[in-house]
This record gives sequence, structure tokens and C-alpha cells, in this order.
Amino acid sequence: MKSTNYLSSIERGKENPTFELLVKLSNDLKVEMWELFDFGHEAGPGELKELLKNFGSELSPEKLKLAVKVIRSMAR
Repeated sequence: MKSTNYLSSIERGKENPTFELLVKLSNDLKVEMWELFDFGHEAGPGELKELLKNFGSELSPEKLKLAVKVIRSMAR
């Protein structure tokens, strides 16, 4: 697991988590990955697209394919 300083930086918006860290956190916390992003407000379409774009630019092609599968399964 990453250091508490790194996790704190993510919470404050100073760092971005990797896809692998999000998967590990959701597994360790026994929550669905989308629940990590439930901040109690409705994000607009532009904000959501920007979030996906930022994550997508950090992923390898194989991890991007996995992310698309996760998103598709959530859309069902």
C-alpha cells in the first residue's frame, strides 16, 4: 500500500491515483470502484469526461481496455 502522505495528497487533489491503486483500494475497502468517487454531489458531464480523460492518459493500452470493460459493466 502507498504511504499515508501519498494518500493524503490524493485526497487533497495534489496527486492522482493510478488505476491499479484504485482497484486495490476498492478491493481492500470492499466497495465498488465508483463509490470511491461518490463525493455527495452530482458532477456534470464535462467534469466526468475530464476525469475519464485524465485517467485514460495515464493508462497503458491494455489497462485502458480493462478500464473500458469496467465502465461498460457499470453502465449495465
